[in-house]
Amino acid sequence: HDWGEVFGFIGTSRDDPKDLGGELEFWLNGEKHLITPSSLVWVPPGLKHCPIQFNRIDRPYILFTLGMTRKYSLMPPEKKP
Repeated sequence: HDWGEVFGFIGTSRDDPKDLGGELEFWLNGEKHLITPSSLVWVPPGLKHCPIQFNRIDRPYILFTLGMTRKYSLMPPEKKP
């Protein structure tokens, strides 16, 4: 898509908030990245991303996304009906 996106992976441990509490794979531009600490990932507009593979879940953790756009659209404006 033509807008940037932030992915958040946040651990829920009060004792160690930097620890995600598991392990996941996040794919960016065809490259696998292993994530184990709490993290924010910036994905620039047009960069291929995903899938997300949850390899291990030791305790619940939070996943969220933020789309940096005023209007959400998967289809470019010139191709909309």
